[in-house]
Order: sequence, then C-alpha cells, then structure tokens
Amino acid sequence: MNTRCLTIPGRALLPMLLCTLLTTLLAGCDRTDSSQPVGATPSSELKAVVSTERGQFTILLRPDLAPVAVANFVNLAESGFYHGAEVANANPASFSVANKQYRTANYTIVPEFSTELLFDRPGIVAWTLMDDPALVERFVPHPTRFFVTKTAQPPWNLKYTSFGEVVDGLDTVTATTKGDWIKSVRIVGDSKAALAPHAQQIETWNAALEKARPAVKNGGAKGVPLPDGASPAGF
Repeated sequence: MNTRCLTIPGRALLPMLLCTLLTTLLAGCDRTDSSQPVGATPSSELKAVVSTERGQFTILLRPDLAPVAVANFVNLAESGFYHGAEVANANPASFSVANKQYRTANYTIVPEFSTELLFDRPGIVAWTLMDDPALVERFVPHPTRFFVTKTAQPPWNLKYTSFGEVVDGLDTVTATTKGDWIKSVRIVGDSKAALAPHAQQIETWNAALEKARPAVKNGGAKGVPLPDGASPAGF
C-alpha cells in the first residue's frame, strides 16, 4: 500500500521536470547579442569616396582580397596624391587616373588576383601595368595609375590587379572622359587596419614618391592609340 503511494507521485513529477528543462533550453536559445544592432553596417568596411567635376562615386575596397594593392591606394589617397589628378585616358571600356605632376615612382607592388573581383561587370577598380615590357609579362602593377571599368572586360581577368568595386555612382564612372579631373579621394573606414601590416613597405613607397615629385616632361611623340577595349585606358 505504501509502495503504491510513493510510485504515483514519482510518475507525476517526471512530466513536470521535462517541461521545466525544455523551457530553460528554449529561453537560452532565444538570447540575442544586443551589442550587434540588427542591420548594422560592418565596421570593417573600407571605402573610397571619389569626388569629380561630374559628381562622385564610391569604391568598396577589398583588403581581404588584395591587401597590398589596397594599402598602396589608401596611402596615396590619404597623402592627397590624387587631389587634382587628371583622367589621363578614357574609352568605352574604362578610364584611368594619373597624377602627371609626378614621374613614375620607383617602386612596385606584387600582383594579387581574386575570383571575387573579376572583370565580368562595370565598376571594377584596378592598377594598370608598368610600362616596361618585361614587367608587363609578369603582370606587375603600376604603383600609382589605376583604372575603372565602364563595361565588362573578361580578357583582363587575372592580368590586372583589381582591388575594389564601385558600389555607388556608376553613372559618374560611365560618363567620365579624358581631361576630367579628381577633386578629392576620401577614405572612409578603418584605414589604419589596412595600412599597419605594411608599415615598412609604406616607408619605402613614400620615399620613392618623394623622389618622383618633380614633374618631368619628356616631350616625346605619343604612342599609337590602341583599339577601344584592347587594353585599360591609360595603359
């Protein structure tokens, strides 16, 4: 008789214990991290806002894909290198930006390629190649002259080091022509994180840029123009 009285309450408690355990687990799963607001923009994004006489466009830089190329660009932009720079050449495929007050700085950066930044769409930002044919064969990027595509150019894949993509103002990019000029390039985001790993290289780059500062006009004959789309404008 006493045994039956003890067994019945034990069975009745089992569902209650299971229910309590399940409620506790569900409450734990429902916890959220209030330190990360829903829809917040990732703090790691690094952008360049390029202001031109035609308007502005914004480049999303990709240090995760091309860390050296981005560090080089950010260093140049933050030093004011492109302020007042000219659109050196333009065609239906792309346009290039160069500061003609400088000679080509005596330094190079390594080629970097990624399948996430292929030339399969307009708005891809990349370095042109060096003028030396031997360096062209090795796809060595020009240290200061960059270009932006106006249309898709698949033949350029894995040849030119791309390091960013236009995410706003593509209409400005499409309308840009030779002779337009850059008012400013403003870096938005944590540029220190992109520059810090390359501090020693940046010292070398800046020393070379300082030596290249005086303008040199050689007065040589212009090269034979390439067909539109055969190579990035300005190459």
